[in-house]
Amino acid sequence: MFTLVIGGSASGKSEYAERLVLSLGGSRRRIYIAAMEPFGAEARERIARHQAMRRDRGFETVECYRDLHRAVIPAGVSVLLEDMGNLAANEMFENAGTGAEARTRQREEAVVGKILQGVDGLQARCSHLTIVTNEIFSGGRAYAGETLRYLRVLAAINRALAERADRVVEVECGIPCDASGIQGMGPEMHRIVENLRKTPAVERQTMAPCAGHRRIVHLQQKACFREEATVND
Repeated sequence: MFTLVIGGSASGKSEYAERLVLSLGGSRRRIYIAAMEPFGAEARERIARHQAMRRDRGFETVECYRDLHRAVIPAGVSVLLEDMGNLAANEMFENAGTGAEARTRQREEAVVGKILQGVDGLQARCSHLTIVTNEIFSGGRAYAGETLRYLRVLAAINRALAERADRVVEVECGIPCDASGIQGMGPEMHRIVENLRKTPAVERQTMAPCAGHRRIVHLQQKACFREEATVND
């Protein structure tokens, strides 16, 4: 079972993901893969505090800032990976260099492929995989350079994870919204969703079956950004 949890900053996505893993019950071990690299004393103190909190909840922490495919994870455990935004940034910018090669689409594709290889390996070994990722595509601003390249990489990863996941949950204001399907919608909502599915992948979205169907959840993240692209909601 693979659950993808997506949300903006301070949306409550991390707390929801931890509760989800704890709710699985059973005697299986809970492994927390932490991707946030400690930079400075403040970050290290924060990480130590979070590790202590997770220990009280029965999590074992595995630090993995990059090279996810090399993480040693026992078979049959429940794994929570947090978060994909940090992992993607670590892979993309460490030893990236300053030459043109470091900023090519080929490098972006290599980073995406490497991370997905690691995810596939985790999914094959653990009984339940939960990944927390970031919704950072609704800023309404024009981005360029490294920021735009990072957005492209994370968007491509998010789309691939959503395709692999058994369940996708978007968390907003602490409220989880199951975006895995369109069950329960009326004929008009089904028509809207079918039309959305026929749009190009860069714009494809899917309707969330909650909150009166008032909003569209970005499962197929707005990717394939061009250098001049404006990242809009």
